[in-house]
Amino acid sequence: MRVVALEDLNEDMVLAREIIDGENARVLLGKGTVNLPQYAERLSGIGVRWLYVEDAVSAGIEIKPALRQELADQAEASLQAIFASLQLDRQPQYLSMVHLTQELIREVLANPELLVNVYELRCRGGDFLGHSVNVAFMSLLIGQSRQYDDSKLKILGVGALLHDIGVVSLPVSLLHRRRNFTLEEKLLYEQHPVLGYHAVRDSWDISPQARGIILSHHERSDGSGYPRRLLRGDIHEFARIVGLADCFEELAGGHPLSQEMHIQEAVELLSVQAEKWFEASLVKSFTNRIPLCPTGATVRLNDGRCAIVVSQNEGFPTRPVVRVIQDATGNPVATASDIDLLLNNHLVIQ
Repeated sequence: MRVVALEDLNEDMVLAREIIDGENARVLLGKGTVNLPQYAERLSGIGVRWLYVEDAVSAGIEIKPALRQELADQAEASLQAIFASLQLDRQPQYLSMVHLTQELIREVLANPELLVNVYELRCRGGDFLGHSVNVAFMSLLIGQSRQYDDSKLKILGVGALLHDIGVVSLPVSLLHRRRNFTLEEKLLYEQHPVLGYHAVRDSWDISPQARGIILSHHERSDGSGYPRRLLRGDIHEFARIVGLADCFEELAGGHPLSQEMHIQEAVELLSVQAEKWFEASLVKSFTNRIPLCPTGATVRLNDGRCAIVVSQNEGFPTRPVVRVIQDATGNPVATASDIDLLLNNHLVIQ
């Protein structure tokens, strides 16, 4: 299995994971679908940019999902019901989402070595539902690394799942723009934390600290955030954690406004801005869980050869095991071979 962009699909590839329409909770393409290039334009139109595929060169490569698809789908469906209630000006029922948060916590705690696969975020994200699940997952990973107890993780997870609930109150035309906002549109978009806070403030199922996450997840330690331009001492650590996960999604992941930076660029930017935006120890806790070359990604070596990342070497994010699939001239190799970069110091990923 490997991950490919829509523009790199070919007739020899078979879909390895089904594609779900997050808004309607229905299967668009099932696992095993062939002739994938014919669907590329339609998939691009709904924001899908990356697919998991099986082909001859990726045979035997296993990409274990960090989060079970069934659980991710349930979380998205629960959020969809909440969003739909708000759109109809009804009071949502939050209890099922709170229970799902507990399931997410169990998933994270049961797998202490979980890593963030950026391509998994990109495949699952693309709308505010998938994005919210991604942010909750990453926030809980950070909370786990901070040794939060169950009660803290529950608050963190609920706040993270609902952090963008305020976008429901924004004009649909604004959300479809995705980027290149006018100044007026930018100021309107920056009100979504306030709108989200007001949406949940009367619910007994949402704790005050979780409401604070919704209101403050875009605040930054140097006062450059919004909506209240708070400084570090006035921003709760929960909000900074969710803000960090949300920011990473905007830079490199599955956020609807994502810039889709290269992973290394996003990590470097977060590291440089750590103290200004969040906190150095928070950023370090998070970036330690991000392999710079995710399993299933296609990379180029310094000798010109093209390869697929097969697996990770723990503690060495730039030295994974790779499978060479093309020579330096771009031609397929006769026999694909796996190389452990930890044992071959003369080779590096460009």
